[in-house]
Amino acid sequence: IDRVDRDRDGRAVVIDYKLSGRVTPLEKFEEQAKLQLPLYLLAVERHWGAAAVGALYHPLRATSTRRPRGVVLDDAAGDLAAYGLYARDVVDVAAMEEMLAGARRRASEIVARMRGGEIRRDPGPRRGLRGHDTCPAYCTFAPICRRDRAFQSEEDEGVEDR
Repeated sequence: IDRVDRDRDGRAVVIDYKLSGRVTPLEKFEEQAKLQLPLYLLAVERHWGAAAVGALYHPLRATSTRRPRGVVLDDAAGDLAAYGLYARDVVDVAAMEEMLAGARRRASEIVARMRGGEIRRDPGPRRGLRGHDTCPAYCTFAPICRRDRAFQSEEDEGVEDR
């Protein structure tokens, strides 16, 4: 976490600075398999006892606007107006809880697989969403990666996500 702003009431906003001109909006979190901000929100609540009311990716590169993107509770949006929030990044409590539950579930599944000895490369969002099972554009290992060229036996062909 790059920064956490807290008010006197114990509410907290998580800020993650990105060395980019583009940052991920809330509606793309699932499609782009973004867990960072939701997990930061859960960590701030669990380990600091704060009421996490938002988490924002803040772009640092020059753009026409340097407005952050992420997720903010609607009852805190007025207090955070100086950030220039996008309306689509403002959610009610139910939507925030749903997003956090989904992030917790996905992270738990990944950790359980790893603890069970199943280490596999399955980048991106869940099956059924655009970009599933494709490496992200920022991956610097593409020239040496054997993921797409790996030998598959006939036994492997019917098995999903090995």
